[in-house]
Amino acid sequence: MALGVVRKALATDDVWLRDLRAQRGIGADALDALTRFYELKAYKDAEPDRVLLTPAEFQRAAENDGFFLVTVCGLEAGTGPVSVASSRSRSNN
Repeated sequence: MALGVVRKALATDDVWLRDLRAQRGIGADALDALTRFYELKAYKDAEPDRVLLTPAEFQRAAENDGFFLVTVCGLEAGTGPVSVASSRSRSNN
């Protein structure tokens, strides 16, 4: 559901934003046509105070300027509006 919300927010389709969730160890949930990686964190209610990354996600973010952490909140009906927020990594390379 979260990937569909992100696609809608970015006004993209399945070809532009490819689902990588079935591939383990990549460190991202999606890849766009410009080779930018997206890690999605989905929450049924409000966004939590902190978001945790797996070691693979952290490594992908540290090594890739084209990494976006995307939080999607309010996915459960009646919990409020759905919101999408993004943060881009910046490596020191």
